[in-house]
Amino acid sequence: MEGLGAVFQSIITLLPAEVQKELLSRLKISDEINASPAGAILMGMYVLEYVGFSKYVDDLLGEEHATIEQLKNHYQCRAPFEKPMIPSIGIILSLMVADMIACPRNLTPAYRFEEMAGEWRTGPLLGIEPSLLNDDRIGRAMSAIGADQQIMHEVLFNMVMESGKKAGIPLNKFILDTTLLQLDGKFKDAPKVVPGRGLNSFSQLIVSMVIASGSRLPVGFSVLAGNTSDSSTLPGIYDTVNRIADEGAVEFLMDRIYPTPGNIEFLKEHQDERMVYWVSPLKMGLSEKKVRELINAAYRNGGWKSVSYRSTKEIKAKIASPLTAFDAIWTLEEKIKPELVPGQKRRPKGSIQTLKVEVRCVFYRHELNAENEKERRSIKKEELEKALQDFYTKLNKRKYQKLDC
Repeated sequence: MEGLGAVFQSIITLLPAEVQKELLSRLKISDEINASPAGAILMGMYVLEYVGFSKYVDDLLGEEHATIEQLKNHYQCRAPFEKPMIPSIGIILSLMVADMIACPRNLTPAYRFEEMAGEWRTGPLLGIEPSLLNDDRIGRAMSAIGADQQIMHEVLFNMVMESGKKAGIPLNKFILDTTLLQLDGKFKDAPKVVPGRGLNSFSQLIVSMVIASGSRLPVGFSVLAGNTSDSSTLPGIYDTVNRIADEGAVEFLMDRIYPTPGNIEFLKEHQDERMVYWVSPLKMGLSEKKVRELINAAYRNGGWKSVSYRSTKEIKAKIASPLTAFDAIWTLEEKIKPELVPGQKRRPKGSIQTLKVEVRCVFYRHELNAENEKERRSIKKEELEKALQDFYTKLNKRKYQKLDC
């Protein structure tokens, strides 16, 4: 922008003074950019073709596939009376994904694709006649890919394997997470949209996602009912990772909901097939008496040691490592409750078992954050004391009036 400003400044000085004044008065600064994202759409389409997205979709749906080059050649060489080539479902879905890549914060609605395709110049650039991208064809393409979730899983699997080979992406460390989706409108009638948890919990879905650490390549997903326990998704995630991962052991970087005794036992049972090392916060209750006693004992015994790790921000600021830590053995417990048989109101006495698993637990303390948190607690305490004093002054001073009926 500075270069353009210098060029503009050099040009405007060549104009007469009265022309300069008139021109400057007509110039306005705008915060809106109306440029067409045709270039980004084009790049997105070729990236998706490179990883084989449209071809995998067409092969799985039994569609006849035509590449972008074939579509362009037909578009440019067809006779005036000849009908344009109809893009396959894979190509149509590629265009929709390319739109997500180009404008992730402003997705194009299905009913506007025909209009936007004209601005994107899909005819000469991609060989796709804009009039063929009406909302009916877009809707049919989405219904075809969404009819069977296994098709989407297979498309993702093929793309992951192809991308991993072509780009040399390591597939041995994975990040696991789930999120809640609160739905409204007609979505509420879908079978999986059920009451879940949280404040607005009447119509929810749970989406589970697995990505390759470092490359951020999505390698697996699932859409589950809103009342699904997040921890119960780990076996399915293991199966997905086991299918696509490089040979040898893998690492799971997980949320604290995953490391239940049942899941840890599951990974141990499958370690001959695939060894899984995992790192996760522990859902252990930091306010428990046992936790406080463990931390205090580490202070008394000199168990807290300096940690050499520093964040990127701390390295740039040349701050010495502010972390100290100690490790201990922690026992996780989980109640195993058998399913109730039809007509049974209570489980038999002694049928509920407690599964216990010992894990290595590392407690750490960030000295700088600890000081900031201490200061914030002190401020909050003062605000609370002030609010209490204000409350005390108002006690027993309210005057009531009797209304005559």
